[in-house]
Amino acid sequence: MPLAVPEDQVPLYRAFLFSDKQFRENTKAPKGVMPETPGACRFNSLEAALADLRKALDDFFNYFKDDPLKTALHPAFGHLNFEEWLVLHEKHLRHHLRQFSLLPA
Repeated sequence: MPLAVPEDQVPLYRAFLFSDKQFRENTKAPKGVMPETPGACRFNSLEAALADLRKALDDFFNYFKDDPLKTALHPAFGHLNFEEWLVLHEKHLRHHLRQFSLLPA
């Protein structure tokens, strides 16, 4: 996916990513990254969704296995290496866990 924010804004996005600030409630992805209306469910069962998640996680770890400094482009945060992606995933996951009251706000 290409960069979806102006390149001069990437440092601001990265400063947020590496701060202690949380994603605000109802944070929207940059235009063109996600549709305004969620799509239909892609999986027929929770088990199928979990299997797909496990495969995506395996692909993620395999991508960085031989070179954790290798980067991949995120549409808002720019090029991230393995450790930086872990920071993003944790921040994003915590956002959704708070969203569903599985973590305190």
